[in-house]
Amino acid sequence: MSTEPDTLLLGLGNPVLRDDAVGLIVASRLYPWLDPQQIELKTASVGGLGFIDLITGYRRLVMIDALLTSAQPIGHVHFLRREQLSSTQRTVSLHDIGFGEALEMGAHMGLPMPSDISAYGIEVHDPFALGKTLTPRLRNVLPQALLAILRHAFPSRAQWPAELAMILRNRRCRSVSSHCDTRAGVAVALRRSADGALRVLLIKRAESMRRYPGQWAFPGGMCQGEEHPFVTMAREAHEEMGWQRESYIPLGRLDPAITAGGEILFPFVLAPAATALDQPWPVTQPATEFTCAQEFALDAVFDAPRMMVGTRVIGSWQQPVYSITIDGQQLNGATARILLQLAALWRRYSVRG
Repeated sequence: MSTEPDTLLLGLGNPVLRDDAVGLIVASRLYPWLDPQQIELKTASVGGLGFIDLITGYRRLVMIDALLTSAQPIGHVHFLRREQLSSTQRTVSLHDIGFGEALEMGAHMGLPMPSDISAYGIEVHDPFALGKTLTPRLRNVLPQALLAILRHAFPSRAQWPAELAMILRNRRCRSVSSHCDTRAGVAVALRRSADGALRVLLIKRAESMRRYPGQWAFPGGMCQGEEHPFVTMAREAHEEMGWQRESYIPLGRLDPAITAGGEILFPFVLAPAATALDQPWPVTQPATEFTCAQEFALDAVFDAPRMMVGTRVIGSWQQPVYSITIDGQQLNGATARILLQLAALWRRYSVRG
């Protein structure tokens, strides 16, 4: 027998006032990683009496809004107690009643009001300027705010795939021309092993390969014509590794990297599907293009000795070229750069405060 969700995730904000929209954005980006059978998403710009209709009938309320105190860094998440709920942009109104009064009025009218309330105010830079994008100062720290609320409000859902997706999908990714003839899509396949380490799968290219023989690389290949790099990655992952599309979850993309031969690699980060979240990635196809597959711990990547061996250029963007050594294996060029980028992002955002 199906039941209605008993929790409301409520994002508040005005979509045409830059930072004021942060509550709408954060709630909408959290929701795909939550359980829709238990949690419902609503977004609104109302305040005062408008709250009553929105929140009636739910046992739990998780509310996210913009907050301007100028006392905390931009992006700081304020965890608000019930008596503090008049401090965010929409929970107080000069011409209406406040949120606390709305709760009391709803209860007095005999309406089922939430008994469990969690409210979050995200410190903003400018909630008054017209515009449909967040200010750069707030946009740059959005992953921290998303992670803080996910971990505090929904700790059971704060598994590494959701956290990494929050990081990757809410950062500014480098863009390069998608019309060049040297694009490639590669799979950065991750899993968490029994020792708790996050590990990435690499393959060692066969010595018989014309390009990059004997080098460690990511599963993937060159785009065919105007093929999107993600489509290329999915096709090659199936052909090389035997991975079906439903066997993994795309979490996001890293910045592109340039190979020694001038190809531009678009790296797509993958997690195993929930049914195999902590299982090793299967390698079921005959190894015609590679001789072995091996997992490398992200922490080991971050701490590995590295040597800068040159630079490569995409347009006006210069990329340092590194060589790193992990577990006695040398990882070079674009492979090393992608690994270092991912390890740095994970180290930066995954530490819990």
